[in-house]
Amino acid sequence: MATLQPEDLFAPVLRTERLTLTLFNMNDKDDNDFMTMMFNAELPGAGPTDGNWTDKDIRRLSYSVMLKPSDAHGRISKDPAVYIARLGDATGSPIGVLNLCRRTPNVPVDIGYMFKPEYRKNGYGTEGATRLLQYFTEEFGIKEICLVTDDSNIPSKRIAEKLNLVDGGYVMMGSNKCVVFVLPGMKKLEGQDFPFWGDGEEPSA
Repeated sequence: MATLQPEDLFAPVLRTERLTLTLFNMNDKDDNDFMTMMFNAELPGAGPTDGNWTDKDIRRLSYSVMLKPSDAHGRISKDPAVYIARLGDATGSPIGVLNLCRRTPNVPVDIGYMFKPEYRKNGYGTEGATRLLQYFTEEFGIKEICLVTDDSNIPSKRIAEKLNLVDGGYVMMGSNKCVVFVLPGMKKLEGQDFPFWGDGEEPSA
């Protein structure tokens, strides 16, 4: 049997009324610099390099949570399912990040997002996440997607509701209990382990 080879699987550009979502290019310095800045702003002190995030850390995390062949119709993507949200067209200023991650076989792939503080409370998170969810469910064909967040994260819970996600139980990220929202019809989760770093391995057949 031939070994699966990484290939271009995901749409390079997704558009909404106000945003253009461009597929994260790990070989592009500007993309890497923006991703590193966002992680250091949103998860300060949580980076593996003395508390800071570096481009190498972002690359490692991106590979660790890439979709598996079982998520992608038996194929391997050469890119993580991560998009940079830009105002206007593809040359617009980057204002946020949206992603779909495979962290463990026991929890469906999860959708995530983070936006620069000055662009919050303007509906950009909902707008971008709606398009990403639409693409991966209706166009790419993933049947089960969840959203995981802290119970105290009211903005994320509101976005989940606007995405028409429903109560999906809970998972454990270490000792932290996180609530889960799922697509209608999916089973509720019951405390499964949810490792932030995934399995630490690149996708393979």
